[in-house]
Amino acid sequence: MGFAYWVCHTLTNLQPKMLLLKSGCGLNDAASKLLLLARDCMQKYTVRHASDTSAFNYLGLLYENEGLHHSAKEAFKRSLQLLETSRANNHQLNIARENYARLLCYTGDYVEAIMMYEQTEEAMEMLFSCCGLGLAWNLSSNSQKSLQVYTQAVKLCDNDNTLKSSVLVAIAMIHYAAGEKNKCKTCLFSAFQTPPPSMHCLAALAVFSCLTDDWSLFTATLTEMLKTIGTVCFI
Repeated sequence: MGFAYWVCHTLTNLQPKMLLLKSGCGLNDAASKLLLLARDCMQKYTVRHASDTSAFNYLGLLYENEGLHHSAKEAFKRSLQLLETSRANNHQLNIARENYARLLCYTGDYVEAIMMYEQTEEAMEMLFSCCGLGLAWNLSSNSQKSLQVYTQAVKLCDNDNTLKSSVLVAIAMIHYAAGEKNKCKTCLFSAFQTPPPSMHCLAALAVFSCLTDDWSLFTATLTEMLKTIGTVCFI
Protein backbone atom coordinates (compact mmCIF):
# COMPACT_ATOMS: atom_id res chain seq x y z
CA MET A 1 0.00 0.00 0.00
CA GLY A 2 2.89 2.32 0.76
CA PHE A 3 4.21 1.83 -2.77
CA ALA A 4 0.81 2.64 -4.32
CA TYR A 5 0.56 5.77 -2.16
CA TRP A 6 4.03 6.88 -3.28
CA VAL A 7 3.26 6.28 -6.97
CA CYS A 8 -0.05 8.18 -6.90
CA HIS A 9 1.31 11.17 -5.02
CA THR A 10 4.60 11.33 -6.91
CA LEU A 11 2.91 11.32 -10.30
CA THR A 12 0.30 13.81 -9.12
CA ASN A 13 3.00 16.27 -8.08
CA LEU A 14 5.03 16.02 -11.30
CA GLN A 15 4.49 18.60 -14.02
CA PRO A 16 2.18 17.28 -16.78
CA LYS A 17 4.84 17.69 -19.49
CA MET A 18 7.13 15.32 -17.58
CA LEU A 19 4.52 12.56 -17.85
CA LEU A 20 3.62 12.89 -21.52
CA LEU A 21 5.08 11.25 -24.56
CA LYS A 22 6.79 13.66 -26.98
CA SER A 23 4.52 12.61 -29.83
CA GLY A 24 1.21 12.14 -28.07
CA CYS A 25 -0.93 12.66 -25.02
CA GLY A 26 -0.49 9.35 -23.23
CA LEU A 27 1.58 8.79 -20.13
CA ASN A 28 5.20 7.91 -20.77
CA ASP A 29 6.27 4.28 -20.42
CA ALA A 30 7.85 4.69 -16.98
CA ALA A 31 4.75 6.34 -15.49
CA SER A 32 2.42 3.76 -17.06
CA LYS A 33 4.46 0.84 -15.72
CA LEU A 34 4.52 2.34 -12.22
CA LEU A 35 0.75 2.76 -12.24
CA LEU A 36 0.17 -0.80 -13.43
CA LEU A 37 2.51 -2.15 -10.77
CA ALA A 38 0.78 -0.05 -8.11
CA ARG A 39 -2.61 -1.40 -9.23
CA ASP A 40 -1.37 -4.99 -9.02
CA CYS A 41 -0.06 -4.31 -5.51
CA MET A 42 -3.38 -2.85 -4.40
CA GLN A 43 -5.34 -5.79 -5.86
CA LYS A 44 -3.29 -8.21 -3.78
CA TYR A 45 -3.42 -5.97 -0.71
CA THR A 46 -7.21 -5.63 -0.73
CA VAL A 47 -7.60 -9.41 -0.94
CA ARG A 48 -5.58 -9.77 2.27
CA HIS A 49 -6.94 -6.64 3.98
CA ALA A 50 -10.59 -6.56 2.97
CA SER A 51 -11.59 -3.90 5.50
CA ASP A 52 -9.04 -1.19 4.61
CA THR A 53 -11.04 1.75 3.30
CA SER A 54 -8.02 3.71 2.03
CA ALA A 55 -6.78 0.70 0.08
CA PHE A 56 -10.06 0.36 -1.83
CA ASN A 57 -10.02 4.09 -2.51
CA TYR A 58 -6.52 3.91 -3.99
CA LEU A 59 -7.49 0.83 -5.99
CA GLY A 60 -10.45 2.73 -7.40
CA LEU A 61 -8.25 5.64 -8.45
CA LEU A 62 -5.80 3.31 -10.16
CA TYR A 63 -8.60 1.46 -11.98
CA GLU A 64 -10.07 4.79 -13.05
CA ASN A 65 -6.71 5.89 -14.46
CA GLU A 66 -6.73 2.79 -16.69
CA GLY A 67 -10.28 3.46 -17.86
CA LEU A 68 -11.62 0.40 -16.02
CA HIS A 69 -14.66 2.29 -14.84
CA HIS A 70 -16.82 -0.61 -13.67
CA SER A 71 -13.97 -2.01 -11.57
CA ALA A 72 -13.24 1.47 -10.21
CA LYS A 73 -16.92 1.93 -9.31
CA GLU A 74 -16.98 -1.30 -7.33
CA ALA A 75 -13.77 -0.38 -5.48
CA PHE A 76 -15.14 3.05 -4.53
CA LYS A 77 -18.46 1.50 -3.52
CA ARG A 78 -16.65 -0.93 -1.21
CA SER A 79 -14.63 1.91 0.30
CA LEU A 80 -17.80 3.89 0.96
CA GLN A 81 -19.59 0.90 2.51
CA LEU A 82 -16.69 0.31 4.89
CA LEU A 83 -16.61 3.97 5.87
CA GLU A 84 -20.35 4.04 6.55
CA THR A 85 -20.19 0.99 8.79
CA SER A 86 -17.17 2.32 10.67
CA ARG A 87 -18.83 5.67 11.37
CA ALA A 88 -16.05 7.63 9.69
CA ASN A 89 -15.87 11.40 9.87
CA ASN A 90 -17.74 13.54 7.34
CA HIS A 91 -14.62 14.55 5.44
CA GLN A 92 -13.76 10.93 4.60
CA LEU A 93 -17.35 10.15 3.68
CA ASN A 94 -17.56 13.17 1.40
CA ILE A 95 -14.45 12.10 -0.50
CA ALA A 96 -15.75 8.53 -0.87
CA ARG A 97 -19.18 9.70 -2.03
CA GLU A 98 -17.68 12.10 -4.57
CA ASN A 99 -15.42 9.40 -6.00
CA TYR A 100 -18.27 6.89 -6.19
CA ALA A 101 -20.65 9.43 -7.73
CA ARG A 102 -18.09 10.35 -10.39
CA LEU A 103 -17.79 6.71 -11.46
CA LEU A 104 -21.55 6.26 -11.45
CA CYS A 105 -21.61 8.99 -14.11
CA TYR A 106 -18.96 7.17 -16.13
CA THR A 107 -21.02 3.98 -16.11
CA GLY A 108 -24.29 5.68 -17.03
CA ASP A 109 -25.96 5.49 -13.59
CA TYR A 110 -26.92 9.15 -13.63
CA VAL A 111 -29.87 9.10 -11.21
CA GLU A 112 -27.86 7.23 -8.61
CA ALA A 113 -24.95 9.62 -9.19
CA ILE A 114 -27.21 12.61 -8.49
CA MET A 115 -28.46 10.99 -5.29
CA MET A 116 -24.89 10.31 -4.17
CA TYR A 117 -23.73 13.86 -4.89
CA GLU A 118 -26.72 15.25 -3.01
CA GLN A 119 -25.82 13.10 0.00
CA THR A 120 -22.40 14.73 0.04
CA GLU A 121 -22.41 17.49 2.64
CA GLU A 122 -21.84 20.95 1.19
CA ALA A 123 -21.57 19.53 -2.35
CA MET A 124 -22.71 22.89 -3.74
CA GLU A 125 -19.82 24.58 -1.92
CA MET A 126 -17.12 22.27 -3.35
CA LEU A 127 -16.08 22.97 -6.94
CA PHE A 128 -15.50 19.45 -8.22
CA SER A 129 -18.59 18.03 -6.52
CA CYS A 130 -20.58 20.88 -8.00
CA CYS A 131 -19.21 20.20 -11.50
CA GLY A 132 -19.87 16.49 -11.11
CA LEU A 133 -23.46 17.13 -10.08
CA GLY A 134 -23.92 19.52 -13.00
CA LEU A 135 -22.66 16.86 -15.40
CA ALA A 136 -24.95 14.22 -13.88
CA TRP A 137 -28.00 16.46 -14.27
CA ASN A 138 -27.03 17.23 -17.87
CA LEU A 139 -26.51 13.58 -18.77
CA SER A 140 -29.88 12.75 -17.23
CA SER A 141 -31.46 15.28 -19.66
CA ASN A 142 -32.25 17.98 -17.11
CA SER A 143 -30.47 20.97 -18.64
CA GLN A 144 -32.10 23.56 -16.37
CA LYS A 145 -30.88 21.88 -13.20
CA SER A 146 -27.48 21.44 -14.82
CA LEU A 147 -27.25 25.14 -15.68
CA GLN A 148 -28.13 26.11 -12.11
CA VAL A 149 -25.39 23.90 -10.69
CA TYR A 150 -22.74 24.96 -13.22
CA THR A 151 -23.56 28.62 -12.56
CA GLN A 152 -22.84 27.98 -8.89
CA ALA A 153 -19.59 26.23 -9.91
CA VAL A 154 -18.41 29.38 -11.72
CA LYS A 155 -18.73 31.27 -8.43
CA LEU A 156 -16.57 28.67 -6.69
CA CYS A 157 -13.63 29.02 -9.07
CA ASP A 158 -12.20 31.93 -7.06
CA ASN A 159 -8.99 33.02 -8.76
CA ASP A 160 -8.49 29.88 -10.85
CA ASN A 161 -9.26 31.29 -14.28
CA THR A 162 -8.43 28.09 -16.13
CA LEU A 163 -11.08 26.16 -14.21
CA LYS A 164 -13.53 29.03 -14.60
CA SER A 165 -12.95 28.97 -18.35
CA SER A 166 -13.63 25.23 -18.49
CA VAL A 167 -16.88 25.53 -16.50
CA LEU A 168 -18.08 28.31 -18.81
CA VAL A 169 -17.43 25.97 -21.75
CA ALA A 170 -19.67 23.36 -20.11
CA ILE A 171 -22.43 25.97 -19.80
CA ALA A 172 -21.93 26.93 -23.45
CA MET A 173 -22.31 23.31 -24.53
CA ILE A 174 -25.65 23.05 -22.74
CA HIS A 175 -26.90 26.20 -24.48
CA TYR A 176 -25.78 24.88 -27.86
CA ALA A 177 -27.56 21.57 -27.30
CA ALA A 178 -30.72 23.56 -26.53
CA GLY A 179 -30.37 25.47 -29.81
CA GLU A 180 -29.39 28.70 -28.05
CA LYS A 181 -26.42 29.59 -30.25
CA ASN A 182 -26.17 33.23 -29.17
CA LYS A 183 -25.99 32.27 -25.50
CA CYS A 184 -23.47 29.61 -26.39
CA LYS A 185 -21.29 32.14 -28.21
CA THR A 186 -21.53 34.60 -25.31
CA CYS A 187 -20.37 31.94 -22.84
CA LEU A 188 -17.50 30.89 -25.09
CA PHE A 189 -16.33 34.48 -25.44
CA SER A 190 -16.53 34.91 -21.68
CA ALA A 191 -14.43 31.77 -21.31
CA PHE A 192 -11.93 33.05 -23.88
CA GLN A 193 -11.64 36.41 -22.12
CA THR A 194 -10.79 34.69 -18.83
CA PRO A 195 -6.99 34.52 -19.13
CA PRO A 196 -5.47 32.12 -19.69
CA PRO A 197 -8.27 30.41 -21.66
CA SER A 198 -8.38 26.66 -21.09
CA MET A 199 -7.61 24.07 -23.74
CA HIS A 200 -11.30 23.13 -23.68
CA CYS A 201 -12.25 26.73 -24.42
CA LEU A 202 -10.01 27.00 -27.48
CA ALA A 203 -11.14 23.64 -28.84
CA ALA A 204 -14.82 24.52 -28.27
CA LEU A 205 -14.42 27.91 -29.98
CA ALA A 206 -12.79 26.26 -32.98
CA VAL A 207 -15.60 23.72 -33.32
CA PHE A 208 -18.30 26.37 -32.79
CA SER A 209 -16.78 28.62 -35.46
CA CYS A 210 -16.80 25.72 -37.95
CA LEU A 211 -20.41 24.80 -37.14
CA THR A 212 -21.52 28.42 -37.65
CA ASP A 213 -19.28 29.10 -40.68
CA ASP A 214 -17.50 31.89 -38.83
CA TRP A 215 -14.09 31.49 -40.46
CA SER A 216 -12.69 34.74 -39.05
CA LEU A 217 -13.32 33.41 -35.55
CA PHE A 218 -11.83 30.05 -36.55
CA THR A 219 -8.63 31.72 -37.79
CA ALA A 220 -8.27 33.77 -34.59
CA THR A 221 -8.89 30.70 -32.44
CA LEU A 222 -6.41 28.61 -34.41
CA THR A 223 -3.78 31.30 -33.88
CA GLU A 224 -4.30 31.08 -30.12
CA MET A 225 -4.21 27.29 -30.22
CA LEU A 226 -0.88 27.33 -32.06
CA LYS A 227 0.57 29.46 -29.26
CA THR A 228 -0.44 26.80 -26.76
CA ILE A 229 0.95 23.75 -28.57
CA GLY A 230 3.94 22.43 -26.64
CA THR A 231 2.36 22.83 -23.22
CA VAL A 232 -0.88 20.90 -23.82
CA CYS A 233 -2.07 18.23 -26.23
CA PHE A 234 -4.75 18.60 -28.84
CA ILE A 235 -6.45 15.61 -30.43
